[in-house]
Amino acid sequence: MRLDAISESRLGKIVGRLPAHSSWVKLLKAGGKSAILARRPFGGRQVVFEGIGDAVVGKFYSPGPGRDEVLIETIFSAVSPGTEKGYYLDLPNFHQPRPYVPGYSGCGRVKAAGRNSVFQKGDLVAGGLKHSSRQLAAADSLARVPPGVEIGGAAFVSLGVIAFTGVRRAVIAGGERVGVLGQGILGQMINRMARLEGAGRVSALALGDSKKEMAEESGVDEFIALRDYGRPLSSLGYDVVIDSTGSLKGFESALEMVRPGGRVVMLGSIAGYVEESDWARVALEKGLEIRGAHVRNLRAEGLTYREEAVRFLGLLAEKKLKINHLITDIYRPAQAPEIYRRLAAGDRNLVGTLIDWRPGGDS
Repeated sequence: MRLDAISESRLGKIVGRLPAHSSWVKLLKAGGKSAILARRPFGGRQVVFEGIGDAVVGKFYSPGPGRDEVLIETIFSAVSPGTEKGYYLDLPNFHQPRPYVPGYSGCGRVKAAGRNSVFQKGDLVAGGLKHSSRQLAAADSLARVPPGVEIGGAAFVSLGVIAFTGVRRAVIAGGERVGVLGQGILGQMINRMARLEGAGRVSALALGDSKKEMAEESGVDEFIALRDYGRPLSSLGYDVVIDSTGSLKGFESALEMVRPGGRVVMLGSIAGYVEESDWARVALEKGLEIRGAHVRNLRAEGLTYREEAVRFLGLLAEKKLKINHLITDIYRPAQAPEIYRRLAAGDRNLVGTLIDWRPGGDS
């Protein structure tokens, strides 16, 4: 019987009427589903957005892996600041029904694998993992972590796949001048990736200079703090600007920075805006080419998540891409709600943030 058919069964209807918040009820529900599916249940802890601006860490129970699934014992999960802030605050373009379990990037070890999986118990893998101590994952959302890759860096795999989309859509020609607008975790990765793609000069751009040292370690040629830049943005004249800010103001600035006839890549999506903008006029007057870049378009590009994940992990293994200097904060699970309070308050110091799910401490 398929999982979505359980709600139609008599047992599923009875269990579904029980209160959802107590641990024993969660265990009873998971046990009922597991019995129907003939799978061994498992439990763990996870970050949950119970309401808008309300993050908690709670227990859960679930049936074990199906034949195409893998059960992962999470080591680290990585926070995507812009995206997870959007879901936490229920911003436009980020709405999700509550309760909602955030996160989409992490690493861990295979605890059990379905019969059709290419993975085996004990494999170290990275991929599209949520903020959860244990979890089920589809095999095609995972890649093996090669020797020589530090586990903390591997946890950023999905963010690396997203950064690749922006660089790939930029189609950087050898020797071009590239501006990377926004110096959060995605922008910092793009700094180095643009160089690997053949950029002649890479400039890191942010409002202030707090990320300057980090960007320089990522290999940029110059760092520009826009608050201190005393000339018109149009004087920068980049061949291509990759905008990782996820904001309307950032996108408008990118249009000013690029030379006439140049290219602007908007990475991800803007969280929504209510003010009017004349960005289309600017784009037409300068003859600009605007390209959208989103991880959801991988299939349309003839790529798969796993292929891009393997590529990212390969760059880490070859030491062509550095991540460790981008890790600014490591939280234990019980402390995780503090991450979202900081993001909601506009804290820009969270760049590379990990949740450490390894046994010990409060886990």
